Amino acid sequence: MLVRRTFRLLIFVACVALVGSGVADGQSLQIEFMAADTPWTNPGFTNYGFMSLVTTGSGSTAVYYGFYPKSGTGAFIGGPDVANAAYRKTPSRFPSLTMSVRKTINPTLKPAILQLVNDWNAKNYDYTDRGTVDFVASVASAINWQLPQLDGDETPKSYINKLKFLNELKPSIPGTWSGSMSLGAQSAPISILFQLNNNLLSGQFMTTPNNQGPCDNLQVNLNLSVSFSVGDGQQKMNFSGSLRPDIHAMSGSFTSSVGNGSWSAAKTSGDGGLERKFASPFRK
Repeated sequence: MLVRRTFRLLIFVACVALVGSGVADGQSLQIEFMAADTPWTNPGFTNYGFMSLVTTGSGSTAVYYGFYPKSGTGAFIGGPDVANAAYRKTPSRFPSLTMSVRKTINPTLKPAILQLVNDWNAKNYDYTDRGTVDFVASVASAINWQLPQLDGDETPKSYINKLKFLNELKPSIPGTWSGSMSLGAQSAPISILFQLNNNLLSGQFMTTPNNQGPCDNLQVNLNLSVSFSVGDGQQKMNFSGSLRPDIHAMSGSFTSSVGNGSWSAAKTSGDGGLERKFASPFRK
């Protein structure tokens, strides 16, 4: 699968981390993976990726590691001596970075990430056999992230999208969401309590203390769409809608035997791992 494996070179890896053995006050360890939505027929599709180690806070510094093709079908992860200058050309050189996932992790995981770089290079992989998607999966496993299934013809964007869903979007849903539902001129307050148990989402819908029930057939999808139903028989309501990109609110429409209406809710409690407050070194 030469095309499939070579295409994986287009994933970009950014680890935002402390360079050192500990985390000082006001500093944190983050990791970010990024992907370009570039077809393999693009002349620049053999571009390499980056892993960035950044000391945050006062006197912040950035050290980069790049994923590079070499002679023949070989590939290697180059250190900062070759990657730093190349990364700084990113805004003009890599305009197609369209997917990313970023989370704070424990700083004690940094040595394991760096060891993976050393191991990868020591094994001298052929990129028709092992590409950057494989490296991303190995790093994600080392830092105890949920791993999506790797499909046979996986593209960089689709893999990072699945990684984002499992490790950033899905864990950000649990908590209490409060809002309202409207049917014609009538409006009623609602709240939804979402929970994540054994990596499975569930929800409890409430309109009044005495009028509540589970969110049946609950689906939260990669495209930020949301759907569920409440009640059964003549009282069944079917809800559909979408999450706002910042994952702080959702809204949509519902259907019922008495009529159709709209609904909206915003998150009012429960963090669930949101990382939106952190700036990314890749953001323009």
